[in-house]
Order: sequence, then C-alpha cells, then structure tokens
Amino acid sequence: MLMDDPIELQLSNLREQVRGFVGEEAAEMAAGIVLHAIKCLSIVGIPVVDAWKDLKQKHINERVLEVLTDMNNQSKTNHVNKDYFKSEEFQTLLALMLEQLATTHDKDKLHLLASALANSATSEFSTENRKELFMRILRNLAPEHVQMLRRVTQYSVSEPNREELAVLQALVGNGLVRESFRPDANFSEPRFGSDWSEAEIKRAIKDYIKAVLLRSYRISDFGEAFMKFISDSTSKASVP
Repeated sequence: MLMDDPIELQLSNLREQVRGFVGEEAAEMAAGIVLHAIKCLSIVGIPVVDAWKDLKQKHINERVLEVLTDMNNQSKTNHVNKDYFKSEEFQTLLALMLEQLATTHDKDKLHLLASALANSATSEFSTENRKELFMRILRNLAPEHVQMLRRVTQYSVSEPNREELAVLQALVGNGLVRESFRPDANFSEPRFGSDWSEAEIKRAIKDYIKAVLLRSYRISDFGEAFMKFISDSTSKASVP
C-alpha cells in the first residue's frame, strides 16, 4: 500500500477505526464509516454505495471494504467500463458477492471475488453471458475446491484418494472438470475357475472392469473460462 496516497491513507485509518468498534450501536457507526471509505474508491465507490447501503455487521463490513478495495485496485489497470457498474447485471454480481461475505473469511476467496467483479467490467468479458453463473459457482466453492482446480489446470489428476475424489466429483458436477476413464495396461485379464457359478463369474467381471479402468480428471473448457474470469489479470501468474 502506498501510504502517501491520500485515499489509501484514509482507508487504512478507517479500517483501524472499524476494528475498534463493539456493540450494536458501534456497528451502525462502523457501517457509516465503511460506506464513506467505499465512496472514496475512485472507480467503483459511488455506484457500489448507491447499490448497497445496508452495512451492519462488523466482520462483513471489513470484508466488503477489503474486496472492494482489491477490486478498485485491479480496475485501475484493467481498463474497465465504469458505466457497467451501474448496470443491473453488475448489481446482481455484487449481491452474490455480498451474500458470500457472511460465510467466508478465506483471504484467497475474497481476492477471487474481487477479481471476478473487476473482470466483469472489462471489454474481454463484455460479451460473456455466463458471468452470473460463474459468480454463483465461485460463491459455493470451498478453498479445497479452488486448490484442486488449480491442480487440474496444470495437469491431469489420476486415481485420487477418497478425499480428493469427493472434491473432484463436486467440480465435475459444476462442469468445471472432465472425468475420463482409460484402461490400465498393467492389469491382467481375470481368470475364472471351472466350477464357478454364474454369480461368481459376473462378480469377477464387474470387479475386473472396475479395477482395469483408471480414472483421471482434467480442467474442462467451461472450467478454463471460469478460471480466467476469477483470475487477477494484474498479476504475473496466469492461474488465480
């Protein structure tokens, strides 16, 4: 943070004041301070304040300020369309972000929300009609889901353990990851006993099919578009 920047200096002071408040009455005072701080944000401040003026809970106030400050900083270099912040579509994305702030404290997740909001106003995503869907998916992802998405973006994940499988299946359900099966070349064919019953043979074949197929996961085209939407384009890293 550049402390010689008057807006950044004011935001820093306001954050300290917000943290010092306690009690219901103090929460109302904190809300007013946060609204004033948001208004100072050069690009997104006034549209956001006009769209949402009911800041009440202290921890949410701090998260809102953190996300919007991050969003504002990214918007300075992203060449955003400021008029987009007044659109109904942006108000919907903003509302989805605000809903998420009541249930997350993860700093990485807050940064991804800021990146998604900032990217939504850029020319690159001006024709993207899945922005609301992307935001709804992001809202429902836990840190473990995001970490796994980063893995499958870089390389295929094969034969996951039970915990990884649960995370991957959720991502498959959202269309972010593709699940594929391939034969295991090292697995030999099953051998049947001459006195086996029909039920034993069927069970052996079923077990063989299950064992011989290797399961692997890779990012889908939809997942790649989603990851681009939630990435910080001002960062050197291509993956959020």
